[in-house]
Amino acid sequence: MELTIASASKFIELAIKESDNNVKLIVLDKVNELHEAHEGVLEDLVMEILRVLSSYRYCLCSLADLLVQTSMFVIRHWRLR
Repeated sequence: MELTIASASKFIELAIKESDNNVKLIVLDKVNELHEAHEGVLEDLVMEILRVLSSYRYCLCSLADLLVQTSMFVIRHWRLR
């Protein structure tokens, strides 16, 4: 159990320090695998995981705005038929 937490902690530390988004995604995938194998063990690392995800916040907000605008366009177009 302690080894799992230590491994996840090092993965998260790598993701925070690494600027390459591909590396971050690979590392987050590994952390997710650890979580699936040892559910509940990574609860203490939630804030650290959120630090990694915060770099994606801008991208996710922009994507959400784009999806809303696209959905509204499709709904308007569909209603005009």
